[in-house]
Amino acid sequence: NFDAEGGEAEITYTLENAVEGTELTVACEADWGGAVAGDKVRVTVAANEGDARETKIVVAYGDKNFEVAVCHGVHTG
Repeated sequence: NFDAEGGEAEITYTLENAVEGTELTVACEADWGGAVAGDKVRVTVAANEGDARETKIVVAYGDKNFEVAVCHGVHTG
């Protein structure tokens, strides 16, 4: 969850039984958010000047994946 000002967050993970040549990838559905894979998944969310909004980030490794919900609060000022 992010407040209206947006910001950055990290998702930590551990790969078990890593497969050589396979990379962790991330994708974000929203143009107001983004994610980059590395030793952690780094999530960035732009400031929100409107209504509350949600999106998801999909983290994938080979044929495995999971989703992380990103909720962005309402600007109140």
